[in-house]
Amino acid sequence: MIRNKWDQRIQRADDLAAAHDFAAEVMRFYRRIAGLQKSLYSYFETAGDCGANKHAANLRDEGPNLPLLLVKFPEFLSQIETFATQPFVEAARRLRADGERRWREGLGSTWQNAP
Repeated sequence: MIRNKWDQRIQRADDLAAAHDFAAEVMRFYRRIAGLQKSLYSYFETAGDCGANKHAANLRDEGPNLPLLLVKFPEFLSQIETFATQPFVEAARRLRADGERRWREGLGSTWQNAP
């Protein structure tokens, strides 16, 4: 059975965590991040104008659909707050406090400056 790239990444993180005690904590963290990415990717593929005519992998080249991103950004921050290490939790809380205007600016700027 062929699994999607997110499931493959999640399985690989599980395998590495089981095989290497020294890496278990970071692999469990990465597993959660990959699960979150999988969920967001699925949402972007099926929501808004990303349906049959567009593929989420092309979003980077086309530019961000900020309204689509902003709908899920609070959920993203909440998830980070539930399982990340303290520095990430603190950053997520600061971002949450900044509000949607700042999110829009930050996401747009990050997208524009991506290599």
